[in-house]
Amino acid sequence: MFLNYSKSVQGKFDLVVFQISAKEYAVPITNVHSITTPDILENYENRNEFIKGIINSSGCIIPVINSQKKFNSKKLNSHTSTQTKIIIIEVQGHTVGLIIDKAPKFLSLKFDNIFIFPQVPKNKGFLAIGKIEERQIILVNTDNFFTNKEENEIKNIYKIINYKSQFKSAV
Repeated sequence: MFLNYSKSVQGKFDLVVFQISAKEYAVPITNVHSITTPDILENYENRNEFIKGIINSSGCIIPVINSQKKFNSKKLNSHTSTQTKIIIIEVQGHTVGLIIDKAPKFLSLKFDNIFIFPQVPKNKGFLAIGKIEERQIILVNTDNFFTNKEENEIKNIYKIINYKSQFKSAV
């Protein structure tokens, strides 16, 4: 689980903080594979609005999530500014890209500054709020990130990617 105190270092969690629209979100640094630019984003023909496209990251084809749709954020930009990045993260056993509006920052957050949501609807993707001075950072639940429909869409993309790669290697 995200907030496993035994995984914290001296009562702190190392996080990667990123911005989507006007809100800040964070994931554990151990869930982050890499950060890249969106110029390598390719369209994916059978996607719904939840999937923005796919990228080739170090030889692996990875689905990229439309973060503004996932987090129901108001559209401040169309993910085209020079600060827009794709953060490659591990959630629910899947490697996915997440389009973010500003380059991420690294932060250590004291356990005492984390306030767990008492009741969060299942599959909303959020776990707690981290507070630092006036900032409120939404901690993403990497163990319960996708709805069932979203997870099925991710699985279908990986099936298609695996099928196509097997077909290409047989030719």
